[in-house]
Amino acid sequence: MVRRGAAPVCLARRHHPSPPETARAATLRVGPAGGAAARATGRGNRSARPAGDRRRDQPNEDAPQFSLLTVRPLRGYDREAARAADQLRSELSLIPTDDDVPHWALDAAGDIAGRYSSKLDVQLAPETPAAEATRLILLRLLETMRANEAGIKADIDIEFLHDYRIALRRTRSALRQMRGVFPRERVDYFRGELRTLGRMTNNLRDLDVYLAAEAGYRAILPAAMQEDITPLFDYLRSHRAGALAEVVAGLESANYARLVEEWAAFLGEAAGDHDPAQAFAPIIRPARRRIARQYGGIVRDGTRILERGEDDLLHTLRIEGKELRYLLEFFAGLFPPAEVAPLIKRLRRLQDNLGAYTDLDVQQAYLLSIAEALDIEEARARRALVATGFLVETMAREQRALRANFAGAFHDFTSPAQQRQFTKLFGRITGVKP
Repeated sequence: MVRRGAAPVCLARRHHPSPPETARAATLRVGPAGGAAARATGRGNRSARPAGDRRRDQPNEDAPQFSLLTVRPLRGYDREAARAADQLRSELSLIPTDDDVPHWALDAAGDIAGRYSSKLDVQLAPETPAAEATRLILLRLLETMRANEAGIKADIDIEFLHDYRIALRRTRSALRQMRGVFPRERVDYFRGELRTLGRMTNNLRDLDVYLAAEAGYRAILPAAMQEDITPLFDYLRSHRAGALAEVVAGLESANYARLVEEWAAFLGEAAGDHDPAQAFAPIIRPARRRIARQYGGIVRDGTRILERGEDDLLHTLRIEGKELRYLLEFFAGLFPPAEVAPLIKRLRRLQDNLGAYTDLDVQQAYLLSIAEALDIEEARARRALVATGFLVETMAREQRALRANFAGAFHDFTSPAQQRQFTKLFGRITGVKP
């Protein structure tokens, strides 16, 4: 049910793992005067922003109240659920609609679809002073974080926390990469505070990711074992409420309010005599230098992995790839799009390989740790442990296949032709043998 006064930005997106086509759910809308609408759930527009001058937490007082009723089938009862939904539609005069997040819901919450985006879009000129340009980027990221707070607290969509964390990660990356444009003591202070903020959300995000992937994990298992994994996910669900409460308490704390106020005030300052000389340099110079240096690190570490078999560097390489991706996003407007786009495409291929590989590494350890926490004296828990072992072995095989494909993705991104293109756009690549 969606209540009036509920945080409006939350209605912009509602994410659930996609159900099988044979197990679709029906959501029924009941209006204030007996009018109603119904829709089948699915992926929809994940973006919204306040209309006009209306605040994010201010509902549209002229819009009608409504309730939502969702009918979801139990396993094996798809037809019965469909009949129940049909009967409810018939008796309540419900009207079908195809919107995943209908415009009437957004209007009641005070939002218009399509105007919020987590994508970074900051227009910079090459001659913009570095400190000013970096502040503009960080202000946009702060805006994204604040826009997702209400959605996290209302717990309607796990992607609000995801977008919040991405903006936070980009913020920390920008501070690290552009640390020379701000006073060092200020950067060190905020980096520490933001690191603590990121840790506060780690547990909830982990639980969200694994619970959202439950159907996928079950699909990996043989049919006879698919129910055996239930205790593991019951355990995760039992801990999620506490993890959410911790995050909500953190976001509503005086410390968080103080940090946001201090951070916003810092970003609103103009560069002055207390700032380093780099603060006044045209942004194009540090942007090119940082991108070239980051790319050089990827070439160097990836080569070590291939030549020396140092697979422990794969996780480091993934982080380096993220850092380069963020830099290219921050400064995309400073370079010709037609020349940068192919580089980003190849980087994405490498990131996909590294991300899947390291995620599988983390998932295996995480699932085993959760399985070990179950009461092994119970027969259900013992079966869950066996099912977890099957999952882990399947993941290990997939991980080996990804490792075999790493060389191709890496060479595609770091070939001599690609290195020449990076040098042309961003300058000499440091730390790489000619």
